[in-house]
Amino acid sequence: QGVIVQSEGTVFDAFREADVVVAAYSTVIYSALRAGIQPVQVACSDGYGKSLEEEGLGEFISSPEEICAAVERAAEIPPEMVLERSAGVWGRDPSDGSAVVVAMAERYL
Repeated sequence: QGVIVQSEGTVFDAFREADVVVAAYSTVIYSALRAGIQPVQVACSDGYGKSLEEEGLGEFISSPEEICAAVERAAEIPPEMVLERSAGVWGRDPSDGSAVVVAMAERYL
């Protein structure tokens, strides 16, 4: 429908209005996935993040000309599918990311 650039509030406030999130390599991408919002990742000059696309978690674009088409494709992905795809990062229960981190720390420490 349109583009909203939010400069006030938190990223979670912005998520309430978002169908798609466009970001560079950032934790915003992971937070969007956790909220069931498909991210489109803009390439950084240092090349971080290509693995997100390779893992099927988001589209990786490298030029401004690609943004509109990538956003349209991302908007077609249902939130349930986004959550299913992100289960490899956060686990099946998206309700408590901190519990996932603690469980991983306990397993490896």
